[in-house]
Amino acid sequence: MLFIFLMCSGQSIDKNKDLALDIWNCDNLQNTIPKTDIRVLNELYVIVHFYGSPNKDNNDIPFTVNQYFQTIENKNNLYIALTGDVVKYPTYDNLQNVQTYLKSNFKDYFISPGNHDLLPSEENYIKVFEKDFFFEEFENFLLISPNFSNSNWLPTKEQQNKVNDLINNTNKEYIVLLSHQLFWIEDADFELVPNSYELLDKDLQKNSLTWIESHNNKNFIVISGDYGAFGQNTVCYIDDNKLFIANGIGELENDTIIKISETEDLIILEEINIP
Repeated sequence: MLFIFLMCSGQSIDKNKDLALDIWNCDNLQNTIPKTDIRVLNELYVIVHFYGSPNKDNNDIPFTVNQYFQTIENKNNLYIALTGDVVKYPTYDNLQNVQTYLKSNFKDYFISPGNHDLLPSEENYIKVFEKDFFFEEFENFLLISPNFSNSNWLPTKEQQNKVNDLINNTNKEYIVLLSHQLFWIEDADFELVPNSYELLDKDLQKNSLTWIESHNNKNFIVISGDYGAFGQNTVCYIDDNKLFIANGIGELENDTIIKISETEDLIILEEINIP
């Protein structure tokens, strides 16, 4: 069994189950992916700021995103997660068009809604997607995608309870937690500026995962926007058993998305360029 010990900013992440990483805009998170052919069970793509450029006036799905997924022939085990700003304007038609695209191209989808999806009203979002909390237990990890678009950039107490129930009742060692907001800014030991501070009216706190009861007993991979819309490169921060990633697209040449693949005993985390 592969044992990976990564160092970043003086911290470490100690993985008990196989984890391979190639996040090439993050220092020291590169080139641990096996070069031999392996059978992939599932592929999950995580896209932040799905609508693309903040300067566009329409809600067309970015050409490079659509082009990339059209090249994938076998979509039987293909999943997608959108970590907020699914649309620029949350009209019923815009949201429904995105849902149609997701249903047509992926086995299933997960969303952590952003401010663009819920403001000025969440009515259309709920009409189309029916919920703002998604989860799925995969072969090697538990995926949880709550709604962080609140005034403290954390899920509501009700959703926090759901998160804790899921974690307490899974035997998976890895938890992939998706959020729109960069709720962990104060944890990072470097300056981290999101696309916007919309909705936030409270001070963010350090130790941003303390609301999770078992946060010391699991390995966490947190993937977040609101980020990348203005060309910011992906950033990562490691704190013991927690890996935080900020990523997003803006219809720019350096746009990247995150791909999570799993085999029978391996989780592969890659950054994919979609020029």
